[in-house]
Amino acid sequence: MNLREASVFLADWHTQGTMMRICRWVLTRAIPCRFREILHSLISLRRQLGELFMRWRLLLNWYYLISKARSSTSRLDSRSSTTLLFTAIVDCW
Repeated sequence: MNLREASVFLADWHTQGTMMRICRWVLTRAIPCRFREILHSLISLRRQLGELFMRWRLLLNWYYLISKARSSTSRLDSRSSTTLLFTAIVDCW
C-alpha cells in the first residue's frame, strides 16, 4: 500500500466513523423515543424478511433440482421426490 492509498483508506475510515457517530447520536438523542422504536422495528422487519426470502430461494432451488431430476430420469418416483422435498423443507427451516 503506497502513501496515497493509505491516505484514501484513512480518509474513508474517518468518514465512516464520523457517519456512524452521527447516526448513533441521531438514533439515541435527536429522534424521539417512539420514532426510534418504529425505526428499530423496521430494521428488524427488514432483517426477518431477508431471512425469509433466503429460505424461499433455497426451497425453490431444491424444488428446481428435484423437478429437473424427475424429468431427466424416470427412476425417481413420486415417493422419492416427496422425500427429497421434505428434506429440502427441513433444510430450509
